[in-house]
Amino acid sequence: MTSLFGQIDVAGTDGDGKYTLVLGLVAALGFVMRRWIVGGACAALGAGICVYDMIRLNNRISDLDDELLVASIGFGLYVAVAGGVVAVLAAVVGRSRL
Repeated sequence: MTSLFGQIDVAGTDGDGKYTLVLGLVAALGFVMRRWIVGGACAALGAGICVYDMIRLNNRISDLDDELLVASIGFGLYVAVAGGVVAVLAAVVGRSRL
């Protein structure tokens, strides 16, 4: 967020970012161990949390409506959603090849 007084950044691990990080690590471990359902479920849950955050943040940003304040979602949320979707697809493909 950029304002007349400078820029404010929020770290990705603030709030529920810690949960999505843990879910991503569990998903990766599930894929390494060929536990496709565990990996896919964790990836889907993590991506779902990220989509929820994106919707919530977009609503809050649209409520600001201030000329002196510019706010936007960083690329990290988009990357996390894309990674979750790719991981779910990988789980489906991995499960079908058994």
